[in-house]
Amino acid sequence: LAPMLSGMPSDWSTSPVLLVSALPIGQHGESNPCAEMLIETVLAPLGQGGHYFDLTYGSGKAVELAKAKGIRHQDGRVMLEAQAHKSFQLWKTELERFSPSETP
Repeated sequence: LAPMLSGMPSDWSTSPVLLVSALPIGQHGESNPCAEMLIETVLAPLGQGGHYFDLTYGSGKAVELAKAKGIRHQDGRVMLEAQAHKSFQLWKTELERFSPSETP
């Protein structure tokens, strides 16, 4: 961990930190050791100054650890819902473009 953090500014521990896990690990209940280690060593000392965002859907072990440590956290469902909403709007617009117009 030390080599990874060595390039960070000296005041990094007082700055807001966002940790994003884009790995599929953990979505079926298994452990995500890398995310869990970073939650423990980087985010936990920051408390509310850290935020954990896991792109998997549902509450995996890393999300549960963040919750237990009092770290702000979110799973990937919010992103999935936002993408679905945007996709629906795009398709709706396309369908309306090709629908026959109604004339009075």
